Amino acid sequence: MSHEDEILVSQLRQDRHEKQLAHVARRNFKLGVWNGILFNLGKSFISPTTVLPAFLSQLNASSSLIGFLSAFDTIGWCLPQLPAAAWVQHMSRKMPIYRLSFVLRTISMVVIAVVTYLNPSASVLLILFTTAIITFDLTAGLGGLVFMDLYAKAIPPNKRGKFLGLRMGIGSLLAATVGAGAIYLLERADTFPRNFSYIFAVGAVIIGIGLYMMAIMREPRERHLTDERTLKQHLRHSANILRTNAEFRHYVISSVLLACYLHSLPFLFIYAERKLGYTAGDLGIFITIECAAFVVSNFVVARIGDRRSNRKVLRMTSFLQLSVPVFILSYELFPIPREIFPLVFALTATIDSGRTIGGFGYLLDIIPQKDRMTYSAIFNTSLGIPLLLAPVAGLILDGFGFATLYTIIGLTSVYAIIRIFKLRDVKAHERMS
Repeated sequence: MSHEDEILVSQLRQDRHEKQLAHVARRNFKLGVWNGILFNLGKSFISPTTVLPAFLSQLNASSSLIGFLSAFDTIGWCLPQLPAAAWVQHMSRKMPIYRLSFVLRTISMVVIAVVTYLNPSASVLLILFTTAIITFDLTAGLGGLVFMDLYAKAIPPNKRGKFLGLRMGIGSLLAATVGAGAIYLLERADTFPRNFSYIFAVGAVIIGIGLYMMAIMREPRERHLTDERTLKQHLRHSANILRTNAEFRHYVISSVLLACYLHSLPFLFIYAERKLGYTAGDLGIFITIECAAFVVSNFVVARIGDRRSNRKVLRMTSFLQLSVPVFILSYELFPIPREIFPLVFALTATIDSGRTIGGFGYLLDIIPQKDRMTYSAIFNTSLGIPLLLAPVAGLILDGFGFATLYTIIGLTSVYAIIRIFKLRDVKAHERMS
């Protein structure tokens, strides 16, 4: 074979390889989007801001427990990630860990539906439900750690906003239509708690299919393997990162302050129920408004993040976050019509979009790729720490009322705005691959 022929063969092999990589990338993008669409649709059937508080309220659960279990949706996703990273980060293939999380989460959802259908005594149902939902949320943290790594490896920086926007936007559109309609019908299909068992069962099926979509993704080859560390070494290394990387430390503190706002979410439906006369039958209205706002905001926020900067998204989100406690305090002070109240769920949906797209996007903008999983784990675990105070928020509500609770949340939001405005801007063309 002549030298020219060898060059031609080599070029053909290179072209074939690049086509294969492009095919895998497109397949991964589609599977990841479908994963988000179905997971977000399925999660509406166990929403921590609407369905879950309504279910627990009818079991006469305390405000502290309602606040804790609703917040544990985020706590469970965040807290396990730092210790789990010591186990996972040096592995060349991390997808098997996600598949383990997929199996455990699906089983937990099935248990929730079955136990609720069997309708044991209220105390037994509450114990079994609490155990299953905590298991679901903790194993979500294990899967979330791998998801963040796949998100960084498989999705180009200039498409990350679009990726998250499609996942959450279309999923929310389906939740606002199919999900809200199904919940409305299922809630009226039987008496409590079996009506909720039907809701949980449908959610379990949809969530299971959604998780499967990501479980069959092709994992890109890891370009930056880290050394294996013991848990003690890993924690020491993580503490050193926080001590020496001032920019990352500042962003973690800013995000922790933003996360304090999440204490307000479980009690929005409780406020509507106790103060304004809404009932569980109105859940469909709240979910529809919440999901519709989520759809619109996701595409707007994704566009801003991809074309401008993620810091701009975070600044906008921090101001919107302050508007939620202001909204509730306005109801406490002025005779505002109850029909306006559902708009607060549009605000929370927009904030959720901004925190997710802008928050994850800015994190990947500033962290080094070689130690990406450790940085992500530190960040996410830090976000879970203030949420452990969820029972305290419930105690404040029971002891001092809604006005005191939302005043405290408003003050932390003001401080968060001050911190967010000190973050360095990273333009779209400056982002790390």
